[in-house]
Amino acid sequence: MKFHISAGALVPAAAILAIGKSRFGWLWGTLAGCLLVLSLLLHEAGHIAVALLTGTRVDAAGICLKGPYIRRQVASSKCADLAIASAGLAVNALIILAFWNTTGILHWLAALNAYFAVSNLIPAFGSDGQRILRLLRGQSPANHGVTNPLPVPVAAYVVQPGNQV
Repeated sequence: MKFHISAGALVPAAAILAIGKSRFGWLWGTLAGCLLVLSLLLHEAGHIAVALLTGTRVDAAGICLKGPYIRRQVASSKCADLAIASAGLAVNALIILAFWNTTGILHWLAALNAYFAVSNLIPAFGSDGQRILRLLRGQSPANHGVTNPLPVPVAAYVVQPGNQV
């Protein structure tokens, strides 16, 4: 498996750091931004782990302008494909459950993971929601193998109460 980081990845990374800094200041904001990036990478790691457990080859993983992604082969069964597509959302759910009843940075991280999970369920092009919906309908997963999250870090900041654009 190859890992790619494109120059375009600097844009969402800078946005995430700016969001963290504006919410928590330089030191805690940098930590918050790093935790947010880690949670996005853990989402993709969930897809990769289930892909490997089901014997599905993962060709690449990386970070680009749209955020983290994986490229994989189609799984041997629709059930395996459904498990792979759902795995990232399961990771988001675990992060939400672990940190929802906390305060500060960890609650913020849980709230953003909730936003990511909900937005990723929208059956938009390339989302986990699109793949899950197609698989539940008995169709072949569209754009199979490419997991590109919606570019939501800035939108997630805007929907947080008390933030101004």
